[in-house]
Amino acid sequence: MKRMIILSLFVLFFGLGCSEEGNNSGTVYGSKYNAGYGYRNISAHQAKNLIDTRKDVLVVDVRTPQELKTGIIKNSINISMRNIMTGNYNLPGDKALIIVCAVGSRSAYASRALVKNGYKEIYNLSGGMHSWKREGLPVKY
Repeated sequence: MKRMIILSLFVLFFGLGCSEEGNNSGTVYGSKYNAGYGYRNISAHQAKNLIDTRKDVLVVDVRTPQELKTGIIKNSINISMRNIMTGNYNLPGDKALIIVCAVGSRSAYASRALVKNGYKEIYNLSGGMHSWKREGLPVKY
């Protein structure tokens, strides 16, 4: 009986610790929401769907000018990571922002900075342009 109670407590403790509510994250609109940081990670196809279905979406590419030569998402704008991190940019506060880099790491940092500066609807493209291209989505050169 004692073993059963200990086992039940173990399962309960670790089960809650691994749940979406327990680890302070969850799924919002089919994307992974980083509650601790205030932005959502989305796949390349989710990003494409947002771009195609909403008029209030702006794609912000934080890659270097050299990286941009490998292709961009149509109608995206480029703001350097340096400018994002120092607050040297002017983005509309009433638009959803999809933040893009090469593989999704720098864009995650940029997403955090934008949330910190008051932007409300921020999406980080998981896997960055690498995943966008891998999925065969359109690229402008």
